[in-house]
Amino acid sequence: MKRKFISWILIALWCGVIFFMSSRNGSDSSAMSMFTVHALERLITVLFGSLIFPVPEHLVRKAAHIFEYLVLGILLLSGFFSEKKPRKSTIYALLAGALYAASDETHQIFIPGRTASPIDVGIDTFGVVAGIAVSYTWLRRRYRIKQTSH
Repeated sequence: MKRKFISWILIALWCGVIFFMSSRNGSDSSAMSMFTVHALERLITVLFGSLIFPVPEHLVRKAAHIFEYLVLGILLLSGFFSEKKPRKSTIYALLAGALYAASDETHQIFIPGRTASPIDVGIDTFGVVAGIAVSYTWLRRRYRIKQTSH
């Protein structure tokens, strides 16, 4: 029970992080993306001696969507997971993540310089699915180990 409580606290905190990031106006959001682009380009230059390819800002922004929602997917499955009903837990986690992605995009309509995009909802949902897959694999292995140790 304590583990579930902690899981839901982490879910609420992570949703708060996503909400905060989505609340940034268009120019602040773009500036953060460009900071990341420049940092990645410096890293590429250090690793390879020169900038072998430019890092597209669009790619950085979409990767950030996937990462944010991958973490959310991991946390949601942890919150919903039940050893007795793992498939139902997975469906609940997926639905909750997709609904949060849709509500997050809707929220952006009200932020200056931001827009809502159904494509971003899809990208976010992909991140949730990836997070659920990672978490489900780990939980399944953990459950098997618990089951065979009895």
